[in-house]
Amino acid sequence: MNTTFLRGTLIMMMMSATAPMALGDEKDLKTVEANGIRFEYLEAGKGPLVVCLHGFPDTPHTWDDLLPELAKAGYHAVAPYMRGYSPSSKPADGDYSTLALGEDVVALIGALGEERAIVVAHDWGALAAYMAANEHPEKIEKLVTVAIPQPRAIDPLSLRFFERSWHFFFYGLTPWIPEALLRKEKGWGSVPWIYERWSPGWKPAPDELAAVKRSFAEGVAGPLDYYRSFAKDQTLGALRLTAKARRTREIMFRKTTVPTLTILGRKDGALGLKDPEKTRAAFAGPYTLELMDTGHFVQRENPAEFNARVLAFLGTPPAATASAGLVGGLDPGK
Repeated sequence: MNTTFLRGTLIMMMMSATAPMALGDEKDLKTVEANGIRFEYLEAGKGPLVVCLHGFPDTPHTWDDLLPELAKAGYHAVAPYMRGYSPSSKPADGDYSTLALGEDVVALIGALGEERAIVVAHDWGALAAYMAANEHPEKIEKLVTVAIPQPRAIDPLSLRFFERSWHFFFYGLTPWIPEALLRKEKGWGSVPWIYERWSPGWKPAPDELAAVKRSFAEGVAGPLDYYRSFAKDQTLGALRLTAKARRTREIMFRKTTVPTLTILGRKDGALGLKDPEKTRAAFAGPYTLELMDTGHFVQRENPAEFNARVLAFLGTPPAATASAGLVGGLDPGK
């Protein structure tokens, strides 16, 4: 059995001696201003900061199972609605570039009163996290990326990438049609359809997508503009037509030096990655790759195993270890 999984499970067992924590609902959201955006966020626990970033089509509620575990382990877990995802604000200048997303991560860490943080990120959140880690490695203590490999490991011109990740082209290059499809309750292109395709075989609970639908009811242009900005910047950057696009590509395709755990789902219907092991060449620092028998929404499909793997990688903060002491006759230091 995977030793990382066992270690994380042990941490969760030791911390379960504390009372369980409930996250609350939208009325418990907190607000912080960072990088010109008003971020609404969920929060749990006290201790070293862990910023948890969601992807598409999703919300910070994707971390509802992880946040209490991070809190019990002795961390301060914060999960914001990303820029343009209601109820967070939209950028006044319409900037949804990966460059801006990376700057959001660094700005959030500072706005939350910290110099450094751990970042756990899924999908578009992972791209934002790679940008932040590559540009400001001194700000990111550890990095956990989920369902998205380091950009250097992705070949966007491969047939496999197009077969699995065609949505990058569809959302990025098509006007108005994606907006109309995402507002549908059922059928091709709707939010439930995306989850079924990207996580084949997973049957979400009826209320699983409620938070996504609430957020998208206030508008889907922002989330889709992530793809449109990406397509524009990659094209302009490849042709070296603008300084911003060139800088975006340069940062994105650097090797990552921050200690990183990447968790990928073997059944991911959105990821066109043929050989995950090749991702190792994209890192110049400590790197761990772990595969789970899930689709794209790893943290939702098997939260117990996912949480254990994350906690094993992060370890227990020194203050939490000291306060936990011996639990059930087990020495947490062994």
